Amino acid sequence: MRFVTSMNIIPGQYTAAVKLFKNPTIPEGIEIIKFLWLFGIPDAILLFESPNEEVAGDFILQFGDVAELNTSVCFPIEKMRWV
Repeated sequence: MRFVTSMNIIPGQYTAAVKLFKNPTIPEGIEIIKFLWLFGIPDAILLFESPNEEVAGDFILQFGDVAELNTSVCFPIEKMRWV
């Protein structure tokens, strides 16, 4: 499963966030596809694969002390069946 997480750094946590973003703990089963820094809002976007929601949640929790998180499941637009 693919997930995308947007991250807004919590005020006062910039240095800790950058250190963590550069060196996250990556558990077995997680593959980071892209981790991008943005000029604007949000501050960063993380696109990753996980075998399931539980592993994804455990992985993302490490960023919760330094950033506000918003995570969604994502899939290719070609698989959209609602139209």
